[in-house]
Amino acid sequence: MKNLLLASLLFFAVEANSQSLNSIVSNHVFVMCDEYGTPSDAYGQYFYMVFHSNGTMNLLCGSTLDKAVDNGAKKTGTWSSSGGSVTWKWIDSGEGGTASRNGYSENLLGSGGSIFKNLGGF
Repeated sequence: MKNLLLASLLFFAVEANSQSLNSIVSNHVFVMCDEYGTPSDAYGQYFYMVFHSNGTMNLLCGSTLDKAVDNGAKKTGTWSSSGGSVTWKWIDSGEGGTASRNGYSENLLGSGGSIFKNLGGF
């Protein structure tokens, strides 16, 4: 009985963490940053990941978020959250990635060490 109670508590803790992460990611924009939290660019272009509430996502590139939106999606994919991590997969290549909540912030820490800074919801 004691083990069943502990397993139930663990299940609810994981579910609460997953839902919390889902609400942080859903309908939010993140900018890719280096390990210090500074937005990283390639030739003046920043990379923005846009997570939609319907489980789709886009990768945008531009010198600002407005210009990245104007440029349109460079990649489109799907995402889901489970067990405290968010996982995405690009439709064109089948490649993807995983990130988890970076401490108590609303930023994400990628499995490769990149930080995805939460720019807010839409």
